[in-house]
Amino acid sequence: MRAFSEHNPIAIFMHFMLTIIIAMFIQNPIILLLALFGSILYYAVTFRKISAKTLIFWILLFLLISLINPIFSHKGETVLLFINGKAITLEALFYGINNGIMILSIMIWFLVFSEIMTSDKVMYIFGKFSPRLALLVSMSLRYIPLYRQRAGIINNAQKTMGLYKESNIIDNVKGGIRVTSSLITWSLETSVDTADSFAARGGELKHRSSFSLFKFRKNDTVLIIISIVLFSAVISAQAVGVLSVDYYASGNFFSKLSFGIIAIMAYSAYFILSVIPFITEILARK
Repeated sequence: MRAFSEHNPIAIFMHFMLTIIIAMFIQNPIILLLALFGSILYYAVTFRKISAKTLIFWILLFLLISLINPIFSHKGETVLLFINGKAITLEALFYGINNGIMILSIMIWFLVFSEIMTSDKVMYIFGKFSPRLALLVSMSLRYIPLYRQRAGIINNAQKTMGLYKESNIIDNVKGGIRVTSSLITWSLETSVDTADSFAARGGELKHRSSFSLFKFRKNDTVLIIISIVLFSAVISAQAVGVLSVDYYASGNFFSKLSFGIIAIMAYSAYFILSVIPFITEILARK
């Protein structure tokens, strides 16, 4: 069996987009938990591990997003406490947690997406009908890990020049500003060089030919069909209102969730959709 990352870029792109679209637009906590579960599994198998630093960042980001909503939104009937006369409600907290799970899961999916979808794969998908869009997408995905790498290089270079000698907040802020300024300058110069190189190689020519090693095989077709069928099952359940959840409606929160046959089929479909990358990678390595 082929690993998920070895499939045709079109099949990979479609699977990622269908998975992420559901997580973005269906505000159902079970769906979002499945999206987070699948993204973490595939992140772990792609990057081989999840560092403690990364895990702490995810937790802090989740807590920050979860607490923003109840602080600024005071709708809901179940009041937990008052802060400066403003009610912090349980319903607003649940909705904030829901947003935290959604943003975190989408972020992790895109982290894995940027790791798998290399520049040549992006050019293969978009290069024929929109070379500029292909260049823009490939540069955007490339700069996510590149910025982190360059920031570390600049930071180490500044340290050898005597930066951060004084261990205080002011020195750290000044050092951070210098590193950020150097990073922006370096990135802008690289962007100009990339654009010039793209134009010099005939990237904007109308009848420009292209070469690719990627082949569309039967298992790519199977992956696309399975992804579309599973996606359609979830969207159909959402269309009839089975997956809709009103976080601010009165009553027990868990009673708002649907566990009928259609809902369970939709949950199962999205679970399969979100773990397909992980399962195929594991089976391919055995």
